[in-house]
Amino acid sequence: MKMQITDGVALVGGINVGGGNIDLTKINNGSVSVNPGSIATVARGAIAVTIAGVAVGDIVHMIPPAGLNDDLLFVGVRVTAANTVNIYLYNPTVGAIDDGALTWDYIHFGLSAS
Repeated sequence: MKMQITDGVALVGGINVGGGNIDLTKINNGSVSVNPGSIATVARGAIAVTIAGVAVGDIVHMIPPAGLNDDLLFVGVRVTAANTVNIYLYNPTVGAIDDGALTWDYIHFGLSAS
């Protein structure tokens, strides 16, 4: 069975997709300023940013901006605490990279055990 939503829908208590034990409770999107600072040669940097409403166990998908330094590799993201997301960048070059602040887009999937 397929369901089509054309004008939006409000879900109270979440939705369970596929019969698993995790409910999708919210979907949010937005943008956040990320300033990675200096990332040493052949090292991974962790940049903490604030995204209101995220909780440990939620899923956040980050979209790197087109202006991100070509030598920095986006290697992941993790919700580390309430309202806090770490973005991980890797510098594989032989010199430190200090990229400036850029705006990243995100989509946040709020989850809870059912």
